[in-house]
Amino acid sequence: MLDNGNKIGETTVNKDGEWEFTPDTELSEGEHEIAVIIADPAGNQSKPSDPWVVIVDTTPPDAPTIGSIYDNVGDKTGELQPGDVTDDTTPTLKGQAEAGAKIEIYDHGQKIGETTANAEGDWEFTPGSELAEGDHSFTTRATDAAGNVSELSQPWELVIDITPPDQPGIDGNGPGISEIYDDQGPIQGPILSGGSTDDTTPTLSGKGEPGDTIIVLDNGNKIGETTVNKDGEWEFTPDTELSEGEHEIAVIIADPAGNQSKPSDPWVVIVDTTPPDAPTIGSIYDNVGDKTGELQPGDVTDDTRPVLKGQAEAGAKVEIYDHGQKIGEVTAGPDGNWEFTPDSELAEGEHSFTTRATDAVGNQSDASDAWSITIVVQQPETPVIESVMDNVGPVTGELTSGDVTDDRRPVISGRSEPDVTVIIYDRGVEIGRTQANDQGLWSVTPGSDLQDGEYSFTAVVVNVVGNSSTASDPFELIVYTGNGPTQVARLSQMGKDSGFDGNDFVTDNGDAGV
Repeated sequence: MLDNGNKIGETTVNKDGEWEFTPDTELSEGEHEIAVIIADPAGNQSKPSDPWVVIVDTTPPDAPTIGSIYDNVGDKTGELQPGDVTDDTTPTLKGQAEAGAKIEIYDHGQKIGETTANAEGDWEFTPGSELAEGDHSFTTRATDAAGNVSELSQPWELVIDITPPDQPGIDGNGPGISEIYDDQGPIQGPILSGGSTDDTTPTLSGKGEPGDTIIVLDNGNKIGETTVNKDGEWEFTPDTELSEGEHEIAVIIADPAGNQSKPSDPWVVIVDTTPPDAPTIGSIYDNVGDKTGELQPGDVTDDTRPVLKGQAEAGAKVEIYDHGQKIGEVTAGPDGNWEFTPDSELAEGEHSFTTRATDAVGNQSDASDAWSITIVVQQPETPVIESVMDNVGPVTGELTSGDVTDDRRPVISGRSEPDVTVIIYDRGVEIGRTQANDQGLWSVTPGSDLQDGEYSFTAVVVNVVGNSSTASDPFELIVYTGNGPTQVARLSQMGKDSGFDGNDFVTDNGDAGV
């Protein structure tokens, strides 16, 4: 018996023509070319046989490695990390070992299958039956071609979870949506389900299990996702603006294994970014003084708190401005009608009112057309009767107070504030009126003939808002035309009639008495 050309022993062929040999000394590790030489009883020896190559291998292979485990099931797939959770009950294990080695796979020390490493030492294994839900600890052992068995590999632990989370809620009492918040525009704050907002990227927030994924749906379509933090809270703001109109916002909870809950009930949000139409001022009312009623643009009023009325979008907040300064606000009713009375008195002078509407979500309209009025509350100055003219009979011209005139309609003239109404009174009884011109000059002729007698004329002016002045100083006048009531004159004494005719009642006696 030769080993690599060296004799290692010999044996004898038995009567059956067979022989057997076991080396007395162990062959060393490595390759051995075993050959035999036959020697006959005479001692003649044959040539050595061709070698029978034997490789002595007593070294166990290195422990194989688990290089990766793959999840191939559900929405969440891909390579897992040690300690991960998966919903794949037959995950694929891959690793490296000695080329050609048999790889046995164990779960918590129980063999669940085997495979063979290829020529490159790569191996892959997928369980033939589903693994149970719960913790799993995978190890592997390699057996080489010589039967040497390796040590166990390092364990790779993961959790199989195929139970979906409970359906999330929208009441804030558990996992789900707790709030949707508007942080844009003049009106901000939480949006109630069914409410409106001008925020096209409102912020959602809620609760959940740390590490869970929150998938956000809009009208059934995924618009993004976020992760529950270590405190069990999450927040999400859409990357893309929500379109105008109604949105049914819901969430799905996905656990680390990828199991997904049913969608939550929808939280309805109405996105409204369209501003309302500008409100209108339909009327302004004067409710003060002798002259009341509806005003027209440009009118003058003595009401320092006139009532404004108009139309706007139903439920809109209507802000009222005077020369651009806000003086108050009111809410339009369900029919769009609104009414406003200033809380405090407006100053005397010109006022230009405009309005602006803000809808329920904070969209603001353009300003309305302006409606201007002038407020006048002061009493007009007292007018002056400057002259009274007699235009009748042989004696005409300007009269003075206390004079006698035969003009039954003397012209009374004077001066006052411009553009006021001038009313002439005789002892409190109106006898005529006129309008002062823009210079404040005026003239009044009595509307009917004055009867013979004494008169005391006064003038009072009334401005456009109905405020009256005090009466002017009186102008006294006696009207005498000879057509007054008949009185009998009695001759009490008379001197001797003399002259042309003693009976003509013409005398030179200046003491004649009547």
